[in-house]
Amino acid sequence: MGEEYAFRGLVLRVAASLARGLRAAAVVGTVVSSLVFMVAHLATDPWLNLCYLVFGASLAVITRRTNGLEVAIVVHAVNNAVGSLCTTALHVDLVAASGRGVGAGGPFLLAGVAMLAATALMVW
Repeated sequence: MGEEYAFRGLVLRVAASLARGLRAAAVVGTVVSSLVFMVAHLATDPWLNLCYLVFGASLAVITRRTNGLEVAIVVHAVNNAVGSLCTTALHVDLVAASGRGVGAGGPFLLAGVAMLAATALMVW
């Protein structure tokens, strides 16, 4: 929940306020907040960075479309809960699964990225 307040509630709106016009504000706010979200996760793996970038952009679109943080908070919470349940159910080492270095991600993340983009599209 704190990430949504920080990245979509604060960064998105501050960055958007620097642009002129509604469309420019939407683009600038989405791009800046998504990049800051990605960088804040300190991943060095390109697949993970893509995932964080699309995740941030999807939640930014949802926030702007609904004009609130509630739906983005729920999507983020469900994403984190499903990820935790999957790693527990698959008996994956949580320390190894939380790695963000090169090689931690892979093309398998594209399924999650597609689901996030589809969720944002449905909200749109």
